[in-house]
Amino acid sequence: ALSKFTNDKIIHIGGGHDHIYPLLMGIDKSQKYKNIFILNIDAHCDTRTDNESHSGTPFRDYDVNGSLPFHLVQYGIDHSTNSKSTLTPLNRGSERHFFINDIVRNTEHYLSNSDLVVEHCPFTIDKDSALIISIDADGIAGSEMPGVSAVNGHGIPLQHVFDLTQKLLHFRAKNHFLGIYEYNPVFDSLSGTGARSLARLMYDFLN
Repeated sequence: ALSKFTNDKIIHIGGGHDHIYPLLMGIDKSQKYKNIFILNIDAHCDTRTDNESHSGTPFRDYDVNGSLPFHLVQYGIDHSTNSKSTLTPLNRGSERHFFINDIVRNTEHYLSNSDLVVEHCPFTIDKDSALIISIDADGIAGSEMPGVSAVNGHGIPLQHVFDLTQKLLHFRAKNHFLGIYEYNPVFDSLSGTGARSLARLMYDFLN
C-alpha cells in the first residue's frame, strides 16, 4: 500500500503501540525512502529489551530488524515509567530522550515551541525522508486524555502536541505520517473527550 500511495500525508491508527512496528517495516521495504525521523510523544520509550515483541518493544524491534537509518526522539517520557534497560542505547538507530521535567523547563511551561526536537538528527530531513509523528495517547495529560488504560498524571498538554505537529509539517519530507496509538474508548469520558481531541488533531494534520 505504501509503495502505491501518492499523497504526502498518511494517518496510521493502531491499537497498541506495537502497531507502529509493521508501519516502520512497510516504510523500510517500500524502497521509497532514504531515512526515517520519528517523534514519539509518549510516557514510555517502548524500547524494552524483552525477548517477546509487544507494545513496549516496537522501536527496539525496528532497530534490530530494519535497515534504514533512523532517528528517534522520545518526547515526554518519565523516569518513573522507564526501566534502566529500556533506556539503554539502540544498536543501529540514533535516539534522544526528552524527559517531561526537562520539557517543562525548556518550553517555559509549554508556552514556547521547542526547537530541540530536530537538533542532533544525524541526517537532513528532506524529500527522501519519512517523517513520523507517533502519538501514544497515554503520553498526553490525563486531564485531557482520559481514554487510555494508563492515565498520565504528568503528561504533555494537548496544545503542545498540536504545536509540535504543525512545526514538523514544515519539513519537506517525502511523506508525513501521523500515528495514533493506545487510545481506548472504554476509558474515555461520556462526552468522548479523548476521541474528539484526537479527531481534531487528525483534521489539523490533514488541513
